[in-house]
Amino acid sequence: MALRTKEALAEALKKLLNRRPLDKITVKDIVEEAGVNRQTFYYHFQDIYDLLRWMFEQRAQEMLARVRDEKSLQEEFAEVLCIIQNEKPLILNAYRSVSREHLEQYILAFLERFLRPMLEADPLSAKLTEEEQTFILNFYKHALVGLLVGWIREGMKGEADLLTERTHRLMDGEVHRALLRFLEEKEGT
Repeated sequence: MALRTKEALAEALKKLLNRRPLDKITVKDIVEEAGVNRQTFYYHFQDIYDLLRWMFEQRAQEMLARVRDEKSLQEEFAEVLCIIQNEKPLILNAYRSVSREHLEQYILAFLERFLRPMLEADPLSAKLTEEEQTFILNFYKHALVGLLVGWIREGMKGEADLLTERTHRLMDGEVHRALLRFLEEKEGT
């Protein structure tokens, strides 16, 4: 029952975000749209940003559940862009509101859970320290977030397919090469 209530509140927020920016949405708007009372909202969430974080987290879990080992980074990145593009009004209204950092944190957290298994799957990663692995992960994670946030900031102009293709061209094999360079430096070769 609690999950259904949270989902109803998230769906209400999603509908509202398709019409206006987050900073123009109140708890009253959300509970009216969801057909629940204020107490119910505050029983589940501290504030609207807490609901937004939960909503993004749920979406990330759905996306990660669909990740299959045989999918390439390019295929996964294309899927992420497609989802973002399909929810364009919601994403743009969230981004243009005061909660921009929440959207960026959501994307960072998603990329962390997406890229870390790729990094750890490479046999070279086991030869590096956790700090070195984290540095490499953060580099690529922040590069992709910067790319995605820039695309969102510009109103998602340009084709998602072209962005995916260009990103793939730049990143194909780069995580492995980064691990190799760190290992060579570590071993003094």
